[in-house]
Amino acid sequence: MNYSEKLKKQVTSELKHLKSAGERFSLSFDEWTSMSIDFNVNKRYMALNVHSYKKFWNLGLVPIYGNMTAENCLRILNERLSKFDISLETDIVAIVTDGPNVMIKVGRLVCAEQQLCLAHGINLAVCDVLYKKHNYLQDSPTSDDMDDNNDDDHLEDLDCSESGLILMSQNDLAREHIPELTQDENIKELIEKVRKVVIYFKRSPLKNETVLQKYVKIEHGKELSLLLDCKTRWNSLLTMLERFYLLKSCIQKALIDLNHPICLEDVEFELVNKIVDVLTPIKLTVEAICRRDANLCTADAALNFLIKQLSSKNSALAKKIKTCLVDRIKQRRSDNLTGVLNYLQNPRKDEENQLLSELEWHNLFPVLTQALLRKQIKSIVKRLNSRDDTEEEERSESLTDVELRPETSQPQLTLKEKLQLEIDKSMKSPDPEIQIQNESG
Repeated sequence: MNYSEKLKKQVTSELKHLKSAGERFSLSFDEWTSMSIDFNVNKRYMALNVHSYKKFWNLGLVPIYGNMTAENCLRILNERLSKFDISLETDIVAIVTDGPNVMIKVGRLVCAEQQLCLAHGINLAVCDVLYKKHNYLQDSPTSDDMDDNNDDDHLEDLDCSESGLILMSQNDLAREHIPELTQDENIKELIEKVRKVVIYFKRSPLKNETVLQKYVKIEHGKELSLLLDCKTRWNSLLTMLERFYLLKSCIQKALIDLNHPICLEDVEFELVNKIVDVLTPIKLTVEAICRRDANLCTADAALNFLIKQLSSKNSALAKKIKTCLVDRIKQRRSDNLTGVLNYLQNPRKDEENQLLSELEWHNLFPVLTQALLRKQIKSIVKRLNSRDDTEEEERSESLTDVELRPETSQPQLTLKEKLQLEIDKSMKSPDPEIQIQNESG
């Protein structure tokens, strides 16, 4: 028996054991394109992952042949899952995908619930503001689906760059598309100036060591190098600007000593600080949503935290990103599925933690009515043949085994710790005795 077959049998056995114990799973999948210039190869694969609330299993890459229509995608899913004795209809609670039209149609074809990737939505919201829009050339592998998706025009506006179904020419394969920064608030000019300074010291180790690092060691007690961003990753832009602002006075002194033509004024450093101040909570939120232990409850808490943070800032950049973020999340958040999970986790959550009036105005986190909750729960339970009540209670206890930090410590918490506090709150179940007393009263 070769190694792959051994692993396959092991995964199948684990999944079968969990199924017999009443467990059900979620499924995430996406397309990956192998682009090799040397061998003139452009191959496509579907990557599948099965998730339980404690563990996940990679079911491997499945080659894609022909057009990637929704029907073809569904066939690939069923064929691969059947090899591990998993049924898409009765074993999968929900699927997680990105947001192109073909995946929207897949979500309509399957019995399972669909959740569009929230982290990707946040990324697109940032790009909506920081980068200019470009017209991408897209071939027609999804043309079969386009006519069927007319009722989802609001989702078709999602950046075509997020679709894994774009066939690129050989010239495109030779270079990665570099997004152009927006001209708003002189962001483009500022970032280009920062990059020039960073590159200047990186290309001259002597000037960096003898001039810049001399001031850095005096001020910070150790060497700290400037960092250059990757132009296609906004989070690397944040990392570059954080370090640049940290070494503000050192950079100014070094440029003066070297008679460098670039001069950075205090107002420009303040703009750098504003960008960092806005992007930092966004980065922390994305990291929280992408954690292995994340779920829709913690994702709601993280998004709630992010909107509050952006609302508290007065900069135009924060307001623009918040507006785009609300639009992107409204496109992607599964109100029914998230509403059910929030209710099962803590039925009194909406009474205890009222959302900001602004959030209610945006209708970003709608509260389901009792009738809708019952209908959604009944539909899921009926499809999945229900579960044992005692096992569900044990699962709830294991998910909520985190004590709430004291409210008095909040002013001393870092931004990351404040976010974690909101996530912990979202997973805090009410005391059963108190809940019974409230219901009886």
